[in-house]
Amino acid sequence: MVKRLFFYITFITLFIIALFVIMLFYVEHRYSSEVLNDISISRYEDEYKANLKYLNLIKDMVKNKKEQLFNNHVNIKKEQVLSYINSINSLIPVVKNNKSLTDYLFTLPIVIKIVNQQHVAVASNDILSVEKKIELPCDPIEDGYGVCNKTTDDKIYGVIYNHKTGYYIVGESIANPLKSKEIRRSLYDYIKIIPNIVIYKNKEDLIKFTKENFYMMEYEKFLDIFYGIKIDSNKIKRFADSVIDKTKKYEVSIFYNILILLVILILITSLFYWFFYTKIKIADRLYNEYSTNARYDKLTGTLNRYAFENKLKSSSYLRLSLLDLDNFKYINDNFGHHIGDIILKEFVLSVKKYFQDCILGRWGGDEFIMLTSYTKDEIKSALKEINNKLFKLQKSFDNDMKKVVSVSIGSVEIEPYQNFEELFKKADLALYKVKKTHKGDVIFYEDIDYIRIEKSDL
Repeated sequence: MVKRLFFYITFITLFIIALFVIMLFYVEHRYSSEVLNDISISRYEDEYKANLKYLNLIKDMVKNKKEQLFNNHVNIKKEQVLSYINSINSLIPVVKNNKSLTDYLFTLPIVIKIVNQQHVAVASNDILSVEKKIELPCDPIEDGYGVCNKTTDDKIYGVIYNHKTGYYIVGESIANPLKSKEIRRSLYDYIKIIPNIVIYKNKEDLIKFTKENFYMMEYEKFLDIFYGIKIDSNKIKRFADSVIDKTKKYEVSIFYNILILLVILILITSLFYWFFYTKIKIADRLYNEYSTNARYDKLTGTLNRYAFENKLKSSSYLRLSLLDLDNFKYINDNFGHHIGDIILKEFVLSVKKYFQDCILGRWGGDEFIMLTSYTKDEIKSALKEINNKLFKLQKSFDNDMKKVVSVSIGSVEIEPYQNFEELFKKADLALYKVKKTHKGDVIFYEDIDYIRIEKSDL
């Protein structure tokens, strides 16, 4: 553990130093690139500003031209509407009936509605509006001298009041210039004649783009095109290439110096590591021994008390059991402690074999504690097998068998929020009961009606 810890610290230190050196190289490289970019731009700053100024001038020209075309479009439409309703106004007195008037209205390219004093359409080339109540877009009497007009985002309206008949003549036309092909064509033709202009329309190249030039472009949404100017980049490229060559030579030199530095750091770290390797190895061995001894019983390899209690805190087992070797003192007194140690080791192996996935700890000399999720029947079956194993082992060296070594178990079900002291006390009472009544068996705390404590046991 200590050896690995030292290795990790050494490696991380070396990694941080290497990372720091690489970051310095990266920062230097970025700085060189920024300096190169600044030099290239500043070298031709005047040319760049001149082209940018020219592009802004083109943008203003296109904007003004578009506004002019839009305004002209609206004005023309407005004049057309007023012209048509004026012609109808002059015809109303001489037309004999509304049917003849309606037939004439169908020859006109805009919507015309003849509205009476009740604001009901008496004639129109819009069939759906005839005999329907019409809301006037403006009042020709209040807003003007018998004539008014109104423009919205979508429509241009004109209204004339005929004094002789009392009719209102309402005309309307589409006002949206964005739908006008004539405006698009006029604006596109205007952009094409601008000197040194470059146009890219949709996916069709109108001007061949070349790699030898820079292009400063603007997008015109109304026409769905890009337009702009090109900048000769040959001079900038040659100048930049010369600076790049010098920069690369400088960076290669720095790279090799950094590489040599890193190799030196690795060699120094390796020598330092191998110099302390022996001491670290001894410290690591002592640490591992201490760690093992701090958690495990040296003889049986089971958990000690402290380690077992820690396991219990984070476990999800269903039962806590105390296991006690019956007549174990008889073995030690008659055959020696080395035979007793063999019994203990064989007992632990048997427990781990028949109680799979259990957690086993040594609580005292011949007393053990166990966590398991086995059912009551499974515990009884496993205990029977363990006792058989111990009986055969004892028989191999004890001919008289005056006292038989067996295992007694006191077990308790683990309930939520029950602390270790309460569980241990219940399991200990169950163990006391089984040792008083029938050694080599198991008693479960929840099955006991009462515990009778003999006077001699107090």
